[in-house]
Amino acid sequence: MLHSHKSSGSGLTLRCAVVVWLLLVSGAECAAKSQQQSAAPLVAGQPIVREMRGGEEHGYQVSLRAGQHARVVVEQKGIDVVLALLGTDGKPLVEVDNNLSGTRGMEVISLLAESSGAYVLKVRSLEKGAVAGRYELRIEELRDATGTDRIQVAAERSYNAGAQLQAERTAESRRKAIEK
Repeated sequence: MLHSHKSSGSGLTLRCAVVVWLLLVSGAECAAKSQQQSAAPLVAGQPIVREMRGGEEHGYQVSLRAGQHARVVVEQKGIDVVLALLGTDGKPLVEVDNNLSGTRGMEVISLLAESSGAYVLKVRSLEKGAVAGRYELRIEELRDATGTDRIQVAAERSYNAGAQLQAERTAESRRKAIEK
């Protein structure tokens, strides 16, 4: 309940701003938790095979502890998919789409866990009107990270950023892609 005061309205404005900020923060936390709760668990040594239609998105939760390295592979079997990785806070970390693989082949994401918790991996159809296909999702590697893993993850991120820029098909984006 807000009380009005005869002094300036700045106190009321500040209280309103604080209330709005609290609502925004709690809403973001709820959204991140809801994404994690709706995601199926992905466990090393237990591949998942699923059918997907155009326009669909499937979510998976990968629990990692800080300092672990994970390499996740999706083998496309008749449908072109994009992989998106969200951090423990629900914020996007990386998105992968190997334009060369099409509806067959693999998409790969390597991850170096900065913090312990549940990471969310989203698999979505590249084209909304695509015919149904299947994919196999698996954790190919899960271990404590090494120096080589750190270099590999950084290189993959740089490559993926360059590929996304190249897909924009402008002179400026191509120049930036070459830099990456």
